[in-house]
Parts: sequence; C-alpha cells; structure tokens
Amino acid sequence: MSKASISELVRSILEISPCIVESIEKGYANYTRLANLIAEIIRSRYNTSCNPEAVKMAILRTRNRIHLYPQFRKIMEILASTSIEVKTNLVILTYDVTLFKDIARLASELAGKTRFLSITQSVGNITIITNMEIYDYIKKNIKAEPLLDIMDVSALILVSPPENIKTPGFIAYITMILAQQGINIIQIVSAHNDTILVIDKQDAVRAFNIVERLIEESKRTVDRTRVEHEK
Repeated sequence: MSKASISELVRSILEISPCIVESIEKGYANYTRLANLIAEIIRSRYNTSCNPEAVKMAILRTRNRIHLYPQFRKIMEILASTSIEVKTNLVILTYDVTLFKDIARLASELAGKTRFLSITQSVGNITIITNMEIYDYIKKNIKAEPLLDIMDVSALILVSPPENIKTPGFIAYITMILAQQGINIIQIVSAHNDTILVIDKQDAVRAFNIVERLIEESKRTVDRTRVEHEK
C-alpha cells in the first residue's frame, strides 16, 4: 500500500472520529498509541495491512490542518453558536408505560406552571424530569410506585442551532469530553434545538465549566478556520 493511500484511509477514519480529532487538535494525543489504534482499524475495516509508523507519519502530516476536517469543523461551528444554562433541584421519576394516560393528564395540568418539565416515552416506560417542588404532587396523583426515583439532580441545557440534529457526532463529542472528566450522565433528552444532560448535583458546576470552556474553544477554532480559508 502506498503512503498516499495510507494518508487517505487515515483521513477517512479521522473525519468520522471527532473525539480523536479533538485530542490531536488540542495536543494531548499519544501519537504512537493512536497510530497503532488506527492501523488496527484499517486492518479490520479495510482488510488491509499497514505499518503503524506510516500511519503515525500520516497523522503528523495532517495535524496542523485537522481542524479543517468537514465533520469536526461542523461540530465546532454548532458548538460555537450554542448557549448553556443549568437547572438545579430536579427530580427524575420513571413509570411503566401503561400509566401514559395518567401522566399525560398530569402534564396537561402542569404545563406552564413549573420552571422545568420534560416527559419522554420509551418502549416500556415513561420518564418525568421536573423540579422538586412538585414531587409530592406527582406522587399523590400517580398512584403507582415509580420504577426509578432520583431526587435532587441537575440538568445542563444546551440550546444549539437546528443543524445539531443533522450533524453526526455533536452530542457524542460533548458526552465523551464529560466522560473523560469522570462525569456521569444519568439521562439525555434531545429535541430540536435542545440537548438536556441530567447529571448528579455534585457534578453540576464542574460540568457547566467544562462545556462552557468547550464552547469558548470552539469559537476560537471557528475563527481560526475562517481566517485560514480567507488566505
């Protein structure tokens, strides 16, 4: 396999791996280990053998322009236009889906009367995320015991351009960064412009600071990319 073809395969892998691109772009990637990883991906995905040293050279040649990769650039553009806020003192209640009618009635009563209300239905259950002040009201009006009952959690609410729902890797990029910092996400709700990440109360401030820093860094990356395109 020629070096040119190795470079093309390395680029094709990096373009769909925003977290790897981020590690290279920010300068904390271990190039030897990364080259071994990508060489193994090339062997398994394309049934082609390659030398990890050649892969490493391909990574080193592209690292100064990696922020120009289309998918990574799109994620950065969306993140740069994202705002973030924190909601505290929330509760998560999950019920069996057979209680849908009772919960729908309750949601109708609460609409516009609470500072935060999110209701999502999956195959077998339905989950309410709302403020703790109405916890007793919900328990009183839903007679069955919840399958899950978690008190005093917080939520990061990211409001992004609508393109976020059409951009592969946007949510994965944020959740991966939070996971790398040891922050557990209890629940994720994504709807149109909003991405809601429910986390433990004790992680709220640190998670907010991490995502806020990501947004600021993405703005600098977008500005740098724009300048280089104008050259």
